[in-house]
Amino acid sequence: MTAPEKLALHFTTEGYHSRSDKHSNFLCRAFIDDLLERCPKIAFDAREGNLVYKINYSTKGVSGDLNMDLAIGPPAGEPVQSDVGMREGNPVRVRIGVEAKNIMTEHKKARLNRKRDLISHATYVHSLDRNAIAAGIVVINCSDVFQSMLRKELTSHKTIEHDLPNFISEFRQLPERQTATEPDGILEARSVIVIDFGGLRGQPASVLSRLPAPQPGDNLYYEAMLRAICDSYSQRF
Repeated sequence: MTAPEKLALHFTTEGYHSRSDKHSNFLCRAFIDDLLERCPKIAFDAREGNLVYKINYSTKGVSGDLNMDLAIGPPAGEPVQSDVGMREGNPVRVRIGVEAKNIMTEHKKARLNRKRDLISHATYVHSLDRNAIAAGIVVINCSDVFQSMLRKELTSHKTIEHDLPNFISEFRQLPERQTATEPDGILEARSVIVIDFGGLRGQPASVLSRLPAPQPGDNLYYEAMLRAICDSYSQRF
């Protein structure tokens, strides 16, 4: 079971709360296992103790704390065992930085915010190390109705079937940074995962595998993102 499938199961059992980061934290941990399975170089470095991960990684910036959902890099101190295939600890420097974002409702407004989030994330990652790999995962809900835990009324996504291809395409249009010599602030890899979920615990959630969800050969396809990260890491480190 890959991270998108695990996330769907997580939504089914836990529901979704827009003010909680447990969903992105869960996705990041599941993503690590997929990355280790798909990338021999990263798996080797993790086994040798040369890589650790940190959820909700933070550094001090001029305007305050700067954060990313997941940071992977060489350990700064003694790491600890975790429930994924990589030890947990603070990296002394970031080699892979991942931002995991959700668009569960209010899609038209949220998609613009998420695009800005990904661009800011890439800028932050490359400010730490120009060789570092910036990656973004966007989860988009395609259910035509959604029950938020913050509202009593049910939200209807009347035009989601029509709008979804355009929403996905906007993330496809974000440029990709192929080498560390290219301009900073551009993602090396990104993926869109489409989930069908009504919002509440106990309601079944599923991964949309058919169009308009990204398909094999699309650079937004989840497996393509894993390959892009692996290729960049193997070349740079």
